[in-house]
Amino acid sequence: KAKNSAKIAGLEEAKSSLEAVKTDLEGKVALLDEQKSDLEETKIENEASIRGLEGTQSSLEATVEGLEETKKDLEESKARHRARIAALEESQAQLETRLGNAQRKIEGDAALLGRARKALAIGLGLLEDQKGNEVEGEPAASADAEE
Repeated sequence: KAKNSAKIAGLEEAKSSLEAVKTDLEGKVALLDEQKSDLEETKIENEASIRGLEGTQSSLEATVEGLEETKKDLEESKARHRARIAALEESQAQLETRLGNAQRKIEGDAALLGRARKALAIGLGLLEDQKGNEVEGEPAASADAEE
C-alpha cells in the first residue's frame, strides 16, 4: 500500500505538472492562433496593396508609353521646325542679297537721275539762252550756226 500510495502521489504530481504544461501550451496555442489571425489579416491587406500597386504600375506604364509617344512626336516636330528655320534663314540670306543689289541699283539710279537733272538744267539753260538770243534778233546767226 505504501508503494502504491507513493506511486499515486508521484502520478498525481506528474498529472499536476502535465496539467500546468497543458495550460501553458494552451495559452501559447491561443497566442499563436491570435498571431496567425493577425498575419492572415496582414496577408489580405498586403494582397490588396499588391493589386493596387499593380494597377498603379499598369497606369504608370501606360503613362510612360504616352509620354514616349509624345516625346517622339515633339522630336519629329522639332526636326521639322529646324528644317523650316534653315529654309527660312536661306531664304532670308537670298532676300538680303537681292535687297543689297536693289539698294545699289537705286543708288546708281539716283546718281544717274542727278546727272540727268543737271543735263536737263544745262539743256534748259541753253534753250533759255537761245530763246533769249532769238528775241534780241539773232535768229539768223543761230540758223547759220545750225547749218
